[in-house]
Order: sequence, then structure tokens, then C-alpha cells
Amino acid sequence: MNNDWLTASSFERVSEITSAINTLSINAKLRLACLKDPADPAQVGRAKIRLVAFLGELQKLIDSVGKQQGEVIVGADPRLGELTIQYLAEQRRLPPRAELFTLSLPQLVVLIESDSDDDLSKRVECLESLRSILEQHAHADVAGMFGDE
Repeated sequence: MNNDWLTASSFERVSEITSAINTLSINAKLRLACLKDPADPAQVGRAKIRLVAFLGELQKLIDSVGKQQGEVIVGADPRLGELTIQYLAEQRRLPPRAELFTLSLPQLVVLIESDSDDDLSKRVECLESLRSILEQHAHADVAGMFGDE
């Protein structure tokens, strides 16, 4: 595949996921502050669906890494494979840098889908960490598309 196309595709995917994370983070922060979210509830629902779908893709690649030996994920979009390796490296770090990396992806999905106000603070923290790792990953895509800074 053309490297420029892969880079642009990766950047688009990360932008969509970051948008979903932002929507969910804003919603959770407003709920924590007992304020009404001006966003349409359907928009929040679509953000959850998009993020959960992405986490499902990531989980499949993590499962694939568990079956393979090495740093390359065969058959995957190379940029998504690199993100998976980066995520796993953070998850294996001791002590973990963030609560996100103490959770399995299925546990994160349950947290994202939860309607309980008790989960909001933890959700916000995990979404911030996920956004951070995606932004680090996207930086390489931007540099690849527009040249190094």
C-alpha cells in the first residue's frame, strides 16, 4: 500500500477517535459538575459506539500479538499495529503511568458504556490517557504528511 495513503488513513482514524473521546470527556465532566450537556444524546451514543468499535479493533490486534512473537503484527494496518505495540508497551510499564493501563480493554469498554455517575471520574482519567497516547501517535502521522518540524 502507498505509505502516504496509510499515513493519511491513520491520521483520519485517530482524528475520529479523538473526536469521540472529546465528546465523551466533555459529557462526563459536565455530568460530574451537575451541568446539562448541550450535546445531543445521540451524538454521545455515536461517540461511544465509535470508541468501543476502535477498542475492539485494538483488542483483536493485542490478541494477535499474544499469538505471534515479535514486534510486527502481520496482516494489520502498519500504523494501527504500531499503535498497538505502543499501547502494550505502556500497559507493561511498571509502575503504570495511568489508571488506563491497569485496565484490560474489555474493562475499559465496560467503563465507557457505564451510565453510573460513580464511574465518571475514572472514565475521564482513562479517556485523557487514551487521548494522550493517540496524540503521540498522530504526531508521527502529521510529521509524515507535512514533513518534520
